[in-house]
Amino acid sequence: MRSNMDEAEASVDATVRLMQSLDVPINSSTLGLIRRLLSSHMHNNKHTTTTSRRRKPRNYNSAMSKVDIDTRGKIESLHRRLSTCLGSTSRSRHENSNGNMLADRAVSLLFLLANVNTSTSTSAPADVRKVRNNVHADSTTDSSGVLNSKDKDEAVAEGTMKNRMVNVDFAKQLQKSSHEHALLRELLYSLQGTPLSLPPSAKFNAAGCNVDMINKIAETSHLLHKIERSIDADPDSIKSAALRDQLLEFYKLIAVLEGRLNANKLTLRQLYIYLRTPHTKLQVLCWLSDVESHAAPDITLALPLFARTASPLISETVSNIASIVTVPVWKRVRNWVFYGKVSPDFFIGVIPEADWIDRYYLKKDEVPHCLDKDCIPELLLAVGKEINFIHTYLNCQYSIPSHLHDIQNETKQKLNELSTHLNKFILKSLLDEHKLHANLYTLKQYFLLSRGDFWSILISSAASILDGPATRLRKYELDALMTSAVTPSALELFDRVYVRLLSDNFVSGDEVVGWDALSLNYAVDPPLSVVISKKHIEQYQRLFAFIFRVNQIDYKLAKHWQFQTNLEHLLQKLSLQENNLRKISLIRQKVLHFIQNLQSYLQFEVLDAAWKKLGQELSDATSLVDLISAHETYLANLLPKGIDKFNSVFVCICRFLEHSQVEFNMLQKNLVEIEASRKAAEERIARGQWGLELDEEEVPLKAIDTRSVERDALEFEADVRIFLSECELRSLVFRLQFNGYYS
Repeated sequence: MRSNMDEAEASVDATVRLMQSLDVPINSSTLGLIRRLLSSHMHNNKHTTTTSRRRKPRNYNSAMSKVDIDTRGKIESLHRRLSTCLGSTSRSRHENSNGNMLADRAVSLLFLLANVNTSTSTSAPADVRKVRNNVHADSTTDSSGVLNSKDKDEAVAEGTMKNRMVNVDFAKQLQKSSHEHALLRELLYSLQGTPLSLPPSAKFNAAGCNVDMINKIAETSHLLHKIERSIDADPDSIKSAALRDQLLEFYKLIAVLEGRLNANKLTLRQLYIYLRTPHTKLQVLCWLSDVESHAAPDITLALPLFARTASPLISETVSNIASIVTVPVWKRVRNWVFYGKVSPDFFIGVIPEADWIDRYYLKKDEVPHCLDKDCIPELLLAVGKEINFIHTYLNCQYSIPSHLHDIQNETKQKLNELSTHLNKFILKSLLDEHKLHANLYTLKQYFLLSRGDFWSILISSAASILDGPATRLRKYELDALMTSAVTPSALELFDRVYVRLLSDNFVSGDEVVGWDALSLNYAVDPPLSVVISKKHIEQYQRLFAFIFRVNQIDYKLAKHWQFQTNLEHLLQKLSLQENNLRKISLIRQKVLHFIQNLQSYLQFEVLDAAWKKLGQELSDATSLVDLISAHETYLANLLPKGIDKFNSVFVCICRFLEHSQVEFNMLQKNLVEIEASRKAAEERIARGQWGLELDEEEVPLKAIDTRSVERDALEFEADVRIFLSECELRSLVFRLQFNGYYS
C-alpha cells in the first residue's frame, strides 16, 4: 500500500514538471489545481489494476466538438505529447498505463477549465445548471406565476447574461478553492515533515493567498523540525523528554486540522489563526532545545529567563517543562535530605579529607532554578548535613515525619521544620548521652591548668625529671605521675587525657629540657569528634604550651626566691653581707610582677569569662552548627591576641634566671668554703691551737658579678615596653602600666 502511494506521488510530480516544460500557456493557479486533482485521482484509484485504462470524461467528446480548431489541436497535441513523454520514461507496463491515464486526466482537466471559462453549457456542473435554471425561471415568471409572453425574449436574454455571469464567478471560486485546498494540504504535510512542493511566493496572490500567512506557517514548520532534530540528537535526555511531552498537543492539533481539511472546513486564514498560539510556544521550545548555544550549560539554568514573563502561555509552558526536567533534581535532593548521600552531578560538593563542618559545600553556580530562591540551597545543605551526621556519627536511623516527605511543595517551610526536628535529636544526644559539657570541662581543667591541685602535685613530683634533657623523659613515668596527681573525685573523664612528648619533633643535638617537651593529648570519639575535632585539640595544645610556659616561669621564680633566701640566711649566719643580692631581688620582683599579672589576667579575665560565655551559648544552641560555632568562638577568645609577642619577654626572663642562678651557685660555693674554713678554725681553737696557721688566710667572700644580670634586666624592660606598645589587651596593659613605670 505504501509503495503504491509513493509511486502515485512520484507520477504526479513528474506530470507537473513536464507540463511546466511544455509550450502550452498554463498559469500557476492551473498547475496547482491540476496537481491537486491528479493527486486526488491517483489516491482514489490506487486499487486499479495495471491493465486498466481510465476513460475520458463523459462531456469530453461533445465539448471538443464545440471548441475552435486551434484550441482542439493544441489539446490533442498536448495529450499526445504527455502520453508519449510519460510512456517513454516508464520502466514497466504498469507505469505506462499510469502515464497514459495521467495524460488523459491532465488534458481533460485543461479542457474542463477552458470550457468553464468560455461558459459552455455542457461543461457546467450540476450546481451551475441548477442556478442557471432558477435564474431563468425567475426572469420569465410574473407575480401571478404566469409567463409574460411580451417580455419573453428580454427575459431569455437577461437569463442568458446572468447565466454567463454565474458560470464565470463559479469558475473563479472553483479555481481559488482548488488552489487553496492544495496549498493547505502541502502546508499540513510540511508540518508533518514533508518538504513544501509549492514554495510560498507572490504567485499565489491570484488565488487569494496571503504570502505573510504562508511564511508564518512555514516558519512554524521550521521551528517544529528544528525541535524534532534536537530531540533525535539526544533522545534519552530529560530535556528531550520534556520537549517531546510539549509537542504532543501540537501533534493532536495537526490531526484535527487535517480532519477539517478533508471535510473542506479549513481555510488558509483559519489555519493561520489556529497556529498563532502554537507558533509562540514553539519559539520558546526551539530556544530551549538549543540552550547550549545561548551560554546556558543546562536547560534548568535557562528556565529563569522565561520565569517572569507576562505571557501566560510562556509561563505555563516553562512551568510544564520545569515539572519534567526537575524530576532528577528532586530525586537527588530527596537522596540528600532523607539519607545524607550526595548523588553524582549534584550541586553539593564533598571534600573527603576535611572535617564534617567543612566537608560539604554548596556549588552556587550549579544550583537549579527551581531551588535558587528563599535561601533553599542553604537549607538543603544544612538539613542534609544533619541527617548525614545522624547516620554516620550517631549510628542510628532517624524516622522522618510522614508529612515532611513531600518536600517539593512548601519546600522552605518543610525544610525548616525538618531541620528543627533533626537538631533537637542531635543536641539531646550530644549533651545528654555523650556528655559534651563534661568533656569540655575536662579539657579546661587539664589543658588550661584550671585545676590548681593537679598542677601543684604534678610539678612538685615531676620537676626533677623535667629539669633534665628531653631525651630522658619516659611517657609511662609521666603518665604515672599524672595519675597520682589527680584526686579520686576527678577521675571521671581523666582516662581520656594522656601525656604527649614532643621530643621527637626536635632536631637531634638540640639541648631541649623536659619542660619544653611535655604536652598533653585528649582522646575524642565520635560523635564528639565533630564538635571537638583534631584542629580544636591542636588549639588546646597550643594553649597548654603557653599557659604551661607561664606557670613554669612562675615556678622557677619561686625557686629562685627560695634559693636567694637560703643564701641570705647563710650570709647572715656567717655575718657577711652581699649588696648585689638586692639588685637581683629587685629585678626578680619586676619579672614576678609581670608574670603574676599575666597569670591573673589569663585566669579571671580570659578563662573564666570565656567559660561562662561558652556555657550560656551551649544552653542557647538550637543546632549542631551552633555548638561547633560556640566552641570555636570559645577557643578564639582563649588565645590571647599577639600570643607570639610574649616569647621575646619569656626568653629574657629565662636568660635572667639562668645567669642569676650561675652567680648564686658561685656565691653558694664561696659561702660553703668560708663556712668550712671557719668551722675548721673553731675546732682547732677548741683543741687549744691557733685558729689559723701562719701560712693560712681566711677565705674571702667573692662579690657577685651582676653585669650579665643587669644587662638581662635592661633587655627585659625594653621587650616589655615594645610588648605594651603593640599589645591590644587593654586590661593587661593597664595592669602592667598602671603607674607609668614602662613609659
